[in-house]
Amino acid sequence: MDKQTAFVNGIELAFTDFGGEGVPLLLMPGLTSNRHAFVGLVRTGLTQHVRLIVVDMRGRGESDKPATGYSMADHAKDIIGLMDVLGIQQVVIGGHSFGGMMSWYIAAHYPERVRACVVIDAGLEVADRSVVEKIRPSLDRLGVPIPSWEVFLNAIKATPYFDDGWWHEDAETFYRADMETLTDGQVRSRVSKEAIYQVMDHMLELDWHDIVARATQPCLLIHSPNPIGKDGQVAPILSKAGAEETVRTLANCQYVAVSGHHVTMIWGEHAQNVTDAIVAFLRTI
Repeated sequence: MDKQTAFVNGIELAFTDFGGEGVPLLLMPGLTSNRHAFVGLVRTGLTQHVRLIVVDMRGRGESDKPATGYSMADHAKDIIGLMDVLGIQQVVIGGHSFGGMMSWYIAAHYPERVRACVVIDAGLEVADRSVVEKIRPSLDRLGVPIPSWEVFLNAIKATPYFDDGWWHEDAETFYRADMETLTDGQVRSRVSKEAIYQVMDHMLELDWHDIVARATQPCLLIHSPNPIGKDGQVAPILSKAGAEETVRTLANCQYVAVSGHHVTMIWGEHAQNVTDAIVAFLRTI
């Protein structure tokens, strides 16, 4: 994905605007993720239906990484600032995991800027400290130099996310974008570990039932109810009961369950299901 930048809210954000005449769809990645997480949706044709914009949130990817400023309000101001720079008054806002939670926050606090929400595997129970253990492999790698890309790749494939042998070039594209090469040849994630822990602290302070209830725009919740790992040893990030509770809390929500698990659902053979669900939803709003 080509890198574009915009100076907003005191920092430089990296993003990719695929252009086109379709409805603007702005997608935000997961907690420790970057805009290349959506490569599978691009590959399966999403850009043929929308003007897709994907962004690296502050502290991640190729965006600036200030020492502070990681509240949900700060992130929301970044996204609204990006919309202003692009001259877009209203978008369909969406994202995966943390990006989905951000979508509801922006919809609740800037309702006039949001036409609808597309939320991929996020829900009320995601805003709980117990989720930290489920995403521990993503957190443990942050800030740690690794001898080489090959060593990192073998390590990531051994995590529960991929220990069933599943792998796809979408995943490799994402992780290559995530890693930077240091002067000594080692590699390290571009994500600021300090930023991520600040984000989680701020996120867990909020009343998410109230925020989600205030997001009254049409919403699509795309959910993977499947456990993670070769033997299903890690429970789904969002349980079926948690998804149902979230749907009940939302004023206007469509629900779609898809294949894959929380990490793989937007890559490989699973990505087409997510793209199809988004396109079908947009036809209804």
